[in-house]
Amino acid sequence: MLSDGKTVSRRLKATRFIDRGNKFFIFGVLKTMKKLYLLTVLLGAILGLRAQGPCQLKLEEVYLDTAASDCNHLFFKYKVSGGTVSNYYWNYGDGNSCTCLHPKHTYTQNGTFQLCGRIEDANGCKDSMCINVTVNCSDPCDLSEIGIYSADTLSYSCNEYEFNTIVSKNTKVLNWDFGDGNTSADAFTTHRYASNGTYNVQLIIKDSIDCADTANWQVLVDCKDMPCDMRITSIDTSSVQDCHTKRFSIATNHPSKLIWWEFGDGQSGLGNATETHYYKDSGLYRVCIYAYDSANCVDTSCFNILVNCKGTNSSIHSSSIQQWIKPSVFSQSIEIDLPTTGSFELLDMNGKLVLSAQLNEGSHQIATDHIERGVYTISIYTGEGNKRKMLIKL
Repeated sequence: MLSDGKTVSRRLKATRFIDRGNKFFIFGVLKTMKKLYLLTVLLGAILGLRAQGPCQLKLEEVYLDTAASDCNHLFFKYKVSGGTVSNYYWNYGDGNSCTCLHPKHTYTQNGTFQLCGRIEDANGCKDSMCINVTVNCSDPCDLSEIGIYSADTLSYSCNEYEFNTIVSKNTKVLNWDFGDGNTSADAFTTHRYASNGTYNVQLIIKDSIDCADTANWQVLVDCKDMPCDMRITSIDTSSVQDCHTKRFSIATNHPSKLIWWEFGDGQSGLGNATETHYYKDSGLYRVCIYAYDSANCVDTSCFNILVNCKGTNSSIHSSSIQQWIKPSVFSQSIEIDLPTTGSFELLDMNGKLVLSAQLNEGSHQIATDHIERGVYTISIYTGEGNKRKMLIKL
């Protein structure tokens, strides 16, 4: 070692150089290993391709399934050989495609379209084929996409229901008819029924050219102790043709199952919301209307109408069989109030005697809970003759 310290200084520099050289050596080894790995992978791929051999996968045929297809709803079949397909791709030629196993498509316009199919196996072998298909529908609605994809109901309570639907994008008009006179134009809506009964619900949708799709089902509302909500909301009267003929029209808060009319002149019967009646004589008549809904809830409205025609008899009609028997539409019983001694007979529509009895003057309650529902005729016999009236048992 030199006394001036220079030898020591050179050795320190040599040591640093050797340390740096080790690092260069390690980096060189890693670089070489990476190249060998990449070379091994490439060699393996080459050997694998040599082992696989040429691709055998072939799309032999593509054709229209005429038995399953109609004018624009087309189903296609195909034949494959030389391998197992792992991927499918079908282009229908109108901007739509799928990767499905069983190709089918609904075309929305007439014309000739090129259907192209491409298949591929797990080794990457591919093949393809194209055919031309012609769509020629005479009915424009056949080409419409209009359709109800789903329609469901959900009961929130015994009389409240949710209605929801999924429909095609080209739907322009949507309407729910809940079967009780109420409707909705919302795809998702709720509805509360006012009375028990079976309701026919209909959903109808339309596109811009009135092509439509519909769905129908029934909803049963059966709530215990549900209050009745049947109401006659308006009554209109007018004269038509001549002084003797009157027209009556009523409206109710929801549809009527039946309407019973009593015109006050001894004539009565089932009718519609609008009825026309001819009065032979002038006079004051008491008209009564009974409107029933599907749950047998009833609303009654009575009013007086004056018929005042020249050259006819005039009277006030206040005592008749209408006042003797109540109600015209009954369930558990009927009440007969006679001004004198008499008798009655209740006949069904076949003329079969159902009930009969001798009655004294006064009011009588006749039990009817044991007879079947239907239309009946009751006749009252007194010293003044006999009078007849039609009744309905609910």
